[in-house]
Amino acid sequence: MLGFAPVAAAALTSIKTPAIYAQACNVSGHTALTFSLALTPATNDPNWINALIARSSNATVLDVEATNCTGDQGYLIGYNATSIPPDGALTSGLVLDYVPVAAHSTVRINDMPGLGTNYSNGVVFFFSEAGAPFMKSTGLIAGLIKVRLQ
Repeated sequence: MLGFAPVAAAALTSIKTPAIYAQACNVSGHTALTFSLALTPATNDPNWINALIARSSNATVLDVEATNCTGDQGYLIGYNATSIPPDGALTSGLVLDYVPVAAHSTVRINDMPGLGTNYSNGVVFFFSEAGAPFMKSTGLIAGLIKVRLQ
């Protein structure tokens, strides 16, 4: 005769199964949609971020696309470093790319094919609500950031 041992409720909650999660935000009346594969769902809008460390070593940035999913405006800034800088004045020589980002909009930094921008230390992109591209102010701006490296 076969018997089955009871399984504690806590053991059932630790079982992880792959799932696909979708994240969307409304941009100028259109929906920007991303998908991710995860074992457990993340909390608080899993794909909305205000900063991304794309690589912690040197790389060439070919293309960046960022979507601001909030009602705040600011800048998308590319920083030549291995970590996200604190709020305040940025070292101007480390700011290699920047573009204004309006509320609920998508921006793109696209270098000439095959050239790109060389980041000698590391590749960090972040949103800033500061009024100038050489200042960092985290604020409430968040969205989706995609970086293509070589």
